[in-house]
Amino acid sequence: MLAPAKLNLSLAVGPPGPGGRHPVASLMAPLAFGDDVCVTATHTDQLNRSYANDAPGPRPPQDWPEEDDLARRAQRAMERHLRRRLPCRIDIHKRVPPGSGLAGGSADAAAVLHQLHALHAPALPPAELQDLAASLGADVAFCLHTLQGAPAAALATGDGSLIEPLSLDAATLPPAVVLLFPPFGCGTAAVYAAFDEAGRFGDPADTSRVLRARFNDLEPAAVAVQPDLGTLLLTLRDAGLPVHLTGSGSTLFLEAPDLDHAHRLAEHAHRTTGLPTRTTALLI
Repeated sequence: MLAPAKLNLSLAVGPPGPGGRHPVASLMAPLAFGDDVCVTATHTDQLNRSYANDAPGPRPPQDWPEEDDLARRAQRAMERHLRRRLPCRIDIHKRVPPGSGLAGGSADAAAVLHQLHALHAPALPPAELQDLAASLGADVAFCLHTLQGAPAAALATGDGSLIEPLSLDAATLPPAVVLLFPPFGCGTAAVYAAFDEAGRFGDPADTSRVLRARFNDLEPAAVAVQPDLGTLLLTLRDAGLPVHLTGSGSTLFLEAPDLDHAHRLAEHAHRTTGLPTRTTALLI
């Protein structure tokens, strides 16, 4: 099944509170682009990763313990919740670059929860499953929200796990976008550390701005962590391309009124920067 990636169309981030968590407000939308995830009931656990031939960016080896992988952690969370083992084979065919700010790993984890739910606990209430996803991370909660019902944009607030689905007239949403993939990622922890050090916090309470404007409070911090990102942003904007950063980076995006226009923008952006691009629709 497709595990749709997530785009932050706008992102307000406030100062850290108790425990170091930042309050946020973000206009999020799922994309018709993501990884393919298949969960099959087996007698022993297996986790297999492969990369699509057209997947942008580097193909880093899985150099962390398998039990730390978010997809496997989703399986373990479901097992603890149901109080029984759920051995399975998890096959993940990657298209979303790691460290790109598109919630690829979170989407994979949400797809694992969704499929384990269908295989082993179809009577589990959706709200209970959402709580389980939120325990793994705010982005997992949003990605599961996409898989549970009609795909829709949403306003994410609090720590990001409070998901309010939006009607199409509640926010300004582009039908299509161009994704641009720099040859590097942005570590979320490093970006937030730079953000805290700079002390230029946003206002997550101003949700009307979040729904209508395009901005990202983390952009200066992401540029501080990856100066080459700043060069790319300046180059694209000087070329007349109104580019934006999603999440903590490093993926950049351009909005388009339709896919044909998106393809033309993608060609312009590629000629300007040499970056790999992908055009995709929003799932709204």
